Amino acid sequence: MGMGERGAGASPLAGTFGGRTRGIASTRLGAPPDRPERGPELGGSECLRCYDKGKEYPADPESFVKALDFLTQGVERAWTHDPAQFARIWNPLGVLPPDQYLAMVIQVVEGCAWNQCAFCNLYATRPSRVRTLEEIRQHTDEVVAFFGEALAGRCSIFLGDANALQAPPSILIPAAEELAVRFPSLATRQPDGVGGMYSFAEATRLTLWKVPDLRALARAGFRRVYLGVETERIPCGGTSTSRAPPIPFLKESRN
Repeated sequence: MGMGERGAGASPLAGTFGGRTRGIASTRLGAPPDRPERGPELGGSECLRCYDKGKEYPADPESFVKALDFLTQGVERAWTHDPAQFARIWNPLGVLPPDQYLAMVIQVVEGCAWNQCAFCNLYATRPSRVRTLEEIRQHTDEVVAFFGEALAGRCSIFLGDANALQAPPSILIPAAEELAVRFPSLATRQPDGVGGMYSFAEATRLTLWKVPDLRALARAGFRRVYLGVETERIPCGGTSTSRAPPIPFLKESRN
């Protein structure tokens, strides 16, 4: 891997020096003042160690400095560029279940159609709307470009925002099918149990879906919807009792 390339899991102090890919480590930078013996001071070439497959090679301080400058400049650019890009693409990122923090988030809807919970103001200033299929495709392209090689670190697909099933079957089903074809390793359950598509769902809106449509989602890779049990005072589309019927309804769609 050259100095101008990035790879997931690569050491930040790894690069191509003299035609050989080497990892760089430093020795101790000096013994405590109360000890008579001192190691090499920071900044001397003797502080560098280069390794390739466990074998040590002579260090090249000049190449090391160039590589470190390259990495530092990249971090500085990312420090200002990445947050702005992130905010623009996800506009902003909504709530995620804890087990979906490593998901690739694709926003098929924006905001929250209910948006009346007493404890939540996350979507207060953001109008709710369903994206078109073309908007979802463009958004997916932007997400992929943002992650680059780091997309390999995502483990599933989460369809946002507050209730993906707010989108009608005519949009959500083809969107899920396209994502499953484009990202088979994310949309398919893996041996470690990770993988598949997930979303939040609002109980009252969920019952507007038909079992055949939910089965089509399941075939595309949909594995779970998260139903929130909110306060009784201002329920999210119903009371905890009224949310019970969708559970058998969802299970039936798996058959």
